[in-house]
Amino acid sequence: MAALLTSDTLYNGFIMAADNLAAHAELLNQLNVFPVADKDTGINMRASLEAVRQGLTPHPSAGALCREAAAILLEEARGNSGTILTLFFKGFAEALPTDTDPDSRALAHAFAAGARTACTGVTNPMPGTILTVAEKAAEAGQTFLKENDPALLMQRMADEAYAVLPLTCHQNPCLAHYGVIDAGALGFSMILDGFARAFRENEATSGEWADTSSDAVCSRHYEAFCRNISAINNTTSVYRPVLKMPTVDHAMTNLTTGEPTGQTLAGSATLAPVENGLTEPAPIANMSASLADPYATAFKYCTECVIGRAGEDKAAILTQQLSALGDCLIPAVGDDKIKIHLHTNQPEAVFFTASLCGPLLSTKVDNMLSGGSDRLTKPTVSLFMVEETLTADGLKSMGHEQVFARESGEEEAFKEALLQFSENAVVTLYTTLSLPDELTDAVPRIRYFSDDMTLMNYLFEL
Repeated sequence: MAALLTSDTLYNGFIMAADNLAAHAELLNQLNVFPVADKDTGINMRASLEAVRQGLTPHPSAGALCREAAAILLEEARGNSGTILTLFFKGFAEALPTDTDPDSRALAHAFAAGARTACTGVTNPMPGTILTVAEKAAEAGQTFLKENDPALLMQRMADEAYAVLPLTCHQNPCLAHYGVIDAGALGFSMILDGFARAFRENEATSGEWADTSSDAVCSRHYEAFCRNISAINNTTSVYRPVLKMPTVDHAMTNLTTGEPTGQTLAGSATLAPVENGLTEPAPIANMSASLADPYATAFKYCTECVIGRAGEDKAAILTQQLSALGDCLIPAVGDDKIKIHLHTNQPEAVFFTASLCGPLLSTKVDNMLSGGSDRLTKPTVSLFMVEETLTADGLKSMGHEQVFARESGEEEAFKEALLQFSENAVVTLYTTLSLPDELTDAVPRIRYFSDDMTLMNYLFEL
């Protein structure tokens, strides 16, 4: 009887994918230079998959489960990489049957649909990113249908993702400038590794697979990936590519069998040693200084919102209108919602334009120039700056402590608190007012609301 992918197995895949991203978030942060070197790819991908882990509920079929995962990502995914994951899993989910569990052929078809949805959904797709790895993994899946076994198929696609990772630093000018592989592409490969591990554990094939315990999260693929990089540099140490571009060609090996793949990596990199095994990422040297180069972003804010009662027709209009306000625009369309991701200097203009298409269900602004890796360790603090004293009293009655109202003349007290907390904590600011740059510069995350009532309704819905 043909092997099928069950909802339980797919659920475990999401769990193990989230585990992989959590284990390697800081590595992804360190590698993050494209599209903006703001060191938050690990934070964003980890948070996106963690939302799926927390929100998934039992479903009778893998297709129904994946649809729920896609819906959660539409609401909760963060950053450029998280929004691309939203597109991928939307296409993946829509191609899976909802009434029966998929076999290998259906799984390969759905994966290819996910890759296509991601590639067509990004308004300015670039090579050497998640999109490249997803496409190549999908192509490998399409040619690996000899055996009807979802576990072997997912293993093949994960292997292919890791095999093409070293090539990403040649395919994108920004990655070539820094000499690194793409952080999002590595994160996506780690997700596939989690799925492959869950699928093969479900098969319970005795002795066929390497260690799949929690201590071996992502290690089989990642160690093999590092061995390829090590071989390129003709050294026995485990190395990770960090700065300079390759110059000579080297044959690659299959990450599972160790046999030659027939692929060639065009060049060798200047490499930096990994300290303490695979747990500590090699830092990218002088990243802040490197921002003064042609690949530094012209836009300050990573701006996101979810619009209710909106579909494909409004997405086309929004794409045209928002393109003039920034770059890295990604509209992800759900059944009755649109998620917008955009890098811009005018987040309020983005939210105003988006609100014309439907109610804003959520908004987020991240200051990309303030750095991101400290968000993993610093405490978080929420500050509120609203118009009316009555609103402030209501927020305090809900348990919020750092609340200020313009009507009560608390602008100076708010400013002092904001500057004080921003030194030692990661601040999320909720406001219904326009604030000067000197204040917003200190805040990595801002949620704007049109008025006090909208803010209160948002908090009640949470």
